[in-house]
Amino acid sequence: MDGTHFVGAKILDIKAVMEDRLCNFVAETCRRIDSLIHSYTGFFGVDLMISKDSLDVLECNIRLTAATLPTLLANAISAYRYVEYFEEVPLLSVDTADTVLVRSEYTDSAHIIRPCR
Repeated sequence: MDGTHFVGAKILDIKAVMEDRLCNFVAETCRRIDSLIHSYTGFFGVDLMISKDSLDVLECNIRLTAATLPTLLANAISAYRYVEYFEEVPLLSVDTADTVLVRSEYTDSAHIIRPCR
């Protein structure tokens, strides 16, 4: 939470965070799930919890997720330290630097990605 809205994902710049510890953890996680998804072709997401002391896998989603499009866009932009994906942000709170993914006239809100330098 940012205090007001659910943060659907905090998407880090992969080049900035791929230190050896994280890179090795992601590689080992992929090796462990390979036997389950080796014939799968498509998107999948691995949700991680990163803290100073530990790296943990929360879940593996063998499908498109709500964070897939924001992640692809964040990787394409690649000019920010990270971006945050917010759901149902009131239109009056959308900043000019935000990228609107979905806009709902019914709820007067938007799903956005917000860049952070």
